[in-house]
Amino acid sequence: MRRTAVARIWAAVVALAVVAGAAEPVPPAPPVEPLMLPLGAAAWSGAVTAVAAEPGQPAQLRWQFEAMDGIVCREIPRDMTGFNALAFTLESDRATTNRLSVILYSHNEAAEGPDYYLTTLPLDFAGSLEVILAFDEMGVVRQPRGWDQVDQLQFHNNWSREPEVAPQQLTFSRMRLMRLPPGGAKGPRLDDEAFFAMLDLDRPELAAVREAWRAGDAAGARRALATHVRQRQAPLWTVRPEDRPSLGATPPAAHPGIEKGGRYQAVAALAASGWQCLRLPLADFRAEGTPVGWEWVSGLRLSWRVEGDPYDGRELHLDDVALVGPGGRRSLGDFESEATG
Repeated sequence: MRRTAVARIWAAVVALAVVAGAAEPVPPAPPVEPLMLPLGAAAWSGAVTAVAAEPGQPAQLRWQFEAMDGIVCREIPRDMTGFNALAFTLESDRATTNRLSVILYSHNEAAEGPDYYLTTLPLDFAGSLEVILAFDEMGVVRQPRGWDQVDQLQFHNNWSREPEVAPQQLTFSRMRLMRLPPGGAKGPRLDDEAFFAMLDLDRPELAAVREAWRAGDAAGARRALATHVRQRQAPLWTVRPEDRPSLGATPPAAHPGIEKGGRYQAVAALAASGWQCLRLPLADFRAEGTPVGWEWVSGLRLSWRVEGDPYDGRELHLDDVALVGPGGRRSLGDFESEATG
């Protein structure tokens, strides 16, 4: 009996030791050093100008949109699994409505069409901007082989095939692959100067913010803006049911004509194969039935038909469906991921 008791006590001590050892924190993995990508003209195809590094200035790559719609670099690691983000400093000479597409090709021979990872950035700024593109936030187009088989890096200024591209010059520097820590890049991603430049400080309700900022008191401007957001009457962060804007409005089911049904329809001919930018002006839509009006649109439906045998293997691919007009541009679906198309 005594030996059994001793054995049990010893086993309990060993079990406690094992549990205590398992609770010790695991040391974090050592950081991965960024891998700088080449910015010399020899590494890039397309009309670019390389600027050699100088004291106090890193190497730069300049791209005039008028000269070339896209530039490509193949001198990149094919296996990028040791990294999880692409980063670079981007300088724009002017603000435009152009958009910069960043494409990492990973072509899959087993699938039809090009396969790649894609992110699109608005170029509505002038000056310098630090860009960090996490791989897991890039859209997946078709069936890329994976981050261990990347073929090339491409920048394009008109991936959605708009009729016109505004003149613009972009300058890239400090282009690198990097590994973000768990949780990704931390904010803020804008400095105070860039942030307050985006605000319309001439608005009367931002007078306190304007006075503090123009007096050089950045902390005071931040406090004044926070106070304004907390105390403003409209728009509110959240809306209580009794304060909702639609209170008292006619419910959708009771709108005139809704019981009869109606729609607006436009038809466009696709005269050739290949990608093309299709624009449907509002004036080309005709009313069918009794639609309520353009101020009450409940959905969008796209359909197509072909002459002859409808099962002859033809395919229609869509990319970047958007509303455009005097108020700007609003994407309805860029199809870069399930969440955006």
